[in-house]
Amino acid sequence: MLAALLACSKDKQEDTTDTTEASKNAEEKKEKKEKKKKKKKKDKKADELADGEVKRYGDQEVPDGGTVRVKTQVVDIYPEASTTGDPIATISKDTLVNKKAHYGNFTLIEYPVAVGELAPGWIHDDGTVLAKVPTATVEDVKKQKQIAKARRKKRKEKEAEAADEE
Repeated sequence: MLAALLACSKDKQEDTTDTTEASKNAEEKKEKKEKKKKKKKKDKKADELADGEVKRYGDQEVPDGGTVRVKTQVVDIYPEASTTGDPIATISKDTLVNKKAHYGNFTLIEYPVAVGELAPGWIHDDGTVLAKVPTATVEDVKKQKQIAKARRKKRKEKEAEAADEE
């Protein structure tokens, strides 16, 4: 009878050991899945750019400089040197911008977003988009929005006067 009790006790210990090992394996699998999810989220966040940031290409970029004027009617600005994504902004003809670097057929520029404020962005430039402006300075670019605002104000005043005359 003692032998039967010992055998039964041994079976219970084996069952407990099997259950404990299964629990450990399940926990390890769960931890691995969570780590993979965290890594994927981290990688995805690294690929995304924060507002106002643009992708940089390190040593592959060719430094450039100078203030230039946009020659074409409308130019889309992108967060990276590719036209496949959505543009982050659009600038129009005669806008002054500062060139910063080249990467392939793309030019990294700083364009006006508010009075005295510039933001970076990439434009596709096949050589027909930008024109050199030897007399423009960085300060000219910053003042550009203020000048445009004054012009709009004058135009609205003239429209209001014309409407009053009618």
